[in-house]
Amino acid sequence: MRFFINVFNKDKIEVLQNWIEENEYSVVKEPPYDVVVVNFPINYFPLSIPRLLREINKEGVKVLFDAIVNHEDVLPLVDPEDYEEAIDYFEKAGDVPVADRRNLAVKAMKHLLTYLSKFHIRMGELFGILDFDHKILEVVDREFGNGYIIEAVVEAQGVTQGKLLQPFLPVYVTTLTSIPEGSMVVFSKSVPIYASLEKTDFSGGDVVVYRGEWKGHDDRFVVATAGNADVIHMPLEEDEILYGTSSFIQKATVIDEGLSEIEKLATAVVSLTPVASAYVFDDKEMINKRFFIEEEPSTVGMKESKVLAVNFDLKSPDICERYERIIASSVSDEVRRVCQSKMLLRRF
Repeated sequence: MRFFINVFNKDKIEVLQNWIEENEYSVVKEPPYDVVVVNFPINYFPLSIPRLLREINKEGVKVLFDAIVNHEDVLPLVDPEDYEEAIDYFEKAGDVPVADRRNLAVKAMKHLLTYLSKFHIRMGELFGILDFDHKILEVVDREFGNGYIIEAVVEAQGVTQGKLLQPFLPVYVTTLTSIPEGSMVVFSKSVPIYASLEKTDFSGGDVVVYRGEWKGHDDRFVVATAGNADVIHMPLEEDEILYGTSSFIQKATVIDEGLSEIEKLATAVVSLTPVASAYVFDDKEMINKRFFIEEEPSTVGMKESKVLAVNFDLKSPDICERYERIIASSVSDEVRRVCQSKMLLRRF
């Protein structure tokens, strides 16, 4: 007999390998196969796009699917708990019965679908596209009545491991495509709490977005354009942001001609903040911030410096004398008249 073996879960694999050796069977890499022994890492997927695409077990997927389709001739084994029973059948009857082959093929298909669905979910997370979720429900009990069937089901899949902050990943990826090269933004959940035109040792927050090659270790979740970050994003060739649903997609081109690097950074930060907020920047970094949950948004008491960025309506023209550039989503006519060229209006 010819065996193909490609397993992530190595439980009981020595039992099978010893039996193959004792009977002088062959472990081969090329077809034809009599038995295919394949299983995948259901609860682990890499946290960067290059590693995810590089490490998917393409060979195992192909060989296992072929075995499932041809299960009457090629026995698919994915569960280490089935090895000894298969050995027992081969030793006592010379083959595995068709009914058992079908059961093993169905089990193998479930394992393959689980692997591919988890891969799909992780791929969507890393691409910032969270439109898909997969659930494989297993029926554990049925009640038959007069004209009805009641089924009890459980979710058969395990949870994908990793520290992806899934609901906010599109925010982090969009930030990465919006900020200047070499700059960084630090988030606490989905709210920016620090930003700089250069990589600094800011100790707060739980997520770092860095437009450059990330080197070294960080206990936080890191999104970068290259290096050893948790998520490495492949930047778009053009500065565009795609957003929408599977049935509607709108393309927004990022227009930043004429802005300084610190103005680009401030615009990206304030436009992606989900709560009413105000940020102050000097020549290279964020130096003051304020968030408003229940109180009326205001710039009273904010530090004076180079750039003020807010995502709420500015009504008082007094603000115009305190900053070289004011970035806002909307302003009163009086603020627009007094601030004039200092004002940069952006739709957030």
